[in-house]
Parts: sequence; C-alpha cells; structure tokens
Amino acid sequence: PRDLRLDPSRSPLDRRRELLLRRLSVCGIPYAREQEVTGAAGGEGLTTRWQVRWTPATAAMLTAAGARGVTPAQAAEG
Repeated sequence: PRDLRLDPSRSPLDRRRELLLRRLSVCGIPYAREQEVTGAAGGEGLTTRWQVRWTPATAAMLTAAGARGVTPAQAAEG
C-alpha cells in the first residue's frame, strides 16, 4: 500500500484527486481507504490521508462500475 496526503482546501489538483478517490469508494471499488488525520491540539486536520493499493479486485470492479457510467461521476451517481 501507498500513503497519500492530500490538501484539497489549498490545491486544486489535490481536490480533484480526493474527489476521484471518494467516487471510487462510493462505487465499491477497493482502491483507496481514507485514514484518520488529527490536526494541532487534537482538532480536525486540514489535509486528508489515503492509503491506496491496486489489486486484481480493483481492475474487476472498475469494469463492473463501467456499466453504471462512463465517468467516475456518472458511476458514483449511478
């Protein structure tokens, strides 16, 4: 697995990455899991942390999700 730390509130690229990871999760595609982030003094963190891992199940579920839509947004709504 690989850890990603994203800053969606300050980086447009990270915002798009996080949106994709959330859409994959909604579709049931086993690729990314959001990890807990604690900010200063135990408050809410400004970044998000994800653990990502490509598996054969990821590829299979991407194919299955394609039946619900041709884009991640369509498949997540789907």
